[in-house]
Amino acid sequence: MAAGRGEPWRTFLGPDEIRALLRRHGFDVVEDLGRHDFLAGRADSLRPAHLSRVVRAVRSGR
Repeated sequence: MAAGRGEPWRTFLGPDEIRALLRRHGFDVVEDLGRHDFLAGRADSLRPAHLSRVVRAVRSGR
């Protein structure tokens, strides 16, 4: 679907891989939410793909 709209799929990272990548680049994960967590209680029709996640991270040591 994304490629059909001009956005090529470049990679797929699972939750553990995202955390490891962020750590390697000097970040600590503060929050890691699956789509059901970050969309809870919405009244509109926004429904991202089941693979969607929102990860909030900060630079290590801050």
